[in-house]
Amino acid sequence: MLRSENDGAVHPLVGRSAPDVALVNGRRLNDVLRDGRAWLIDLDPAEPLRTVAAGWADQLGYLAGTPTPDVDSAALLVRPDGVVSWAGREADRAAPILALARWLGEPARQRPEKYQAAASAE
Repeated sequence: MLRSENDGAVHPLVGRSAPDVALVNGRRLNDVLRDGRAWLIDLDPAEPLRTVAAGWADQLGYLAGTPTPDVDSAALLVRPDGVVSWAGREADRAAPILALARWLGEPARQRPEKYQAAASAE
């Protein structure tokens, strides 16, 4: 089972199948995972990670979710296979940026131009 670190400690959801949380758009997480992309699920009602996700918009879906007592996390980064690769209890910006860079590479605006052109042509 793959695990990653979150501020020196491993969140219990990391390396496990993502819980099927309700999303603000009325769908469930398992429904959106079928598109084959990674997803950043923001469980903070203020949606503070929307701008963070924008840097990886060519590879990453972003949705706000409904906070739930059975998911002790403010945000989840879910791989295309449905496994949580990062989870944070606080919706800070630094930890998800590091996790996104680790799993998806540099954000589009920081990639060399030739890679940006290839991504936008897809």
